[in-house]
Amino acid sequence: MGMIYWRLSNALAAIVLASRSYTILDRLANAISQDAVAKAIYELGRNLDVIIRNPKEDQAIRLHEEFIQVTSKWGDASVTVKIRGQLPEPRDYEEFLNATVGNIQVARCTAAYASGLVSSSLASSRKG
Repeated sequence: MGMIYWRLSNALAAIVLASRSYTILDRLANAISQDAVAKAIYELGRNLDVIIRNPKEDQAIRLHEEFIQVTSKWGDASVTVKIRGQLPEPRDYEEFLNATVGNIQVARCTAAYASGLVSSSLASSRKG
């Protein structure tokens, strides 16, 4: 998996974990057009920006050199997880969109990988 796809997957996982909503991830996983992918990526970037700039006690994304720390509340439990790697650079979004023009499966596979990150992050947080 290329670095761009990995960083996009990290962003998708972070937004799902912070917002407790799979909406953007589902839109990308089920995209049938380039327009649907573009809208999902735009919403992803916008929501990430809001949460990073305005962290709350039960919803925060903090960037570190080697990982992304996400804090949120799932049910009655406060959950803090670390996602290895970084979020996308601004140019990564454009390159990702260009990659999906000829092959919508790129978006679907990226979303599938992000879904796995969410599952493993939540499972790890419940163990320890």
